[in-house]
Amino acid sequence: MAEEKNRIAKAAAGLVRDGDRVMIVAGTTTALVARHLFGKRDVHVVTTSTLLLPHVRVNPALTVTLVGGEFRPEMEGVVGPVAIGAIRQFNARLVFVGTDGFSAERGVTAHFVEEAEIAQAMAGQAEQVVLLADASKHGRAGFARMFPLERVSLLITDTRLDDAARARLEEHRVSVMRV
Repeated sequence: MAEEKNRIAKAAAGLVRDGDRVMIVAGTTTALVARHLFGKRDVHVVTTSTLLLPHVRVNPALTVTLVGGEFRPEMEGVVGPVAIGAIRQFNARLVFVGTDGFSAERGVTAHFVEEAEIAQAMAGQAEQVVLLADASKHGRAGFARMFPLERVSLLITDTRLDDAARARLEEHRVSVMRV
């Protein structure tokens, strides 16, 4: 799904404005957002992701706060109470969240409880939650619940998400962008 993930990340980066404050939860699609922030000015990113570091280290227009915590290689990010405590010190306009599965019935989910806790903390500090997920994630459920679907302002997904699924998501007040 590399092509789909890249299109999703590029569309997400397009939402970021000069002077913005954003949070990025660790994940393969979310990390790609940083790759597409070139040209943006005075953007501050708060993240738990180590995957995005190669993208941000070559972009001097970004300020990046990598929160501390316990590194989990399977998540390519940090988790735990230290990370959650740090996250709660910041406010952001947008948070970009990935998922292992989402549906109207189960909400937004993750494979690991610690991953869900990080997403919950970041969502609590952001004005808008933007879910980045390819269409294969729709209808699936990970082990741990992050939050109900209604907490998501915008879903950015690929064009394989069918019209019926889109309509069900929009019934839950989720705007859907297919790219």
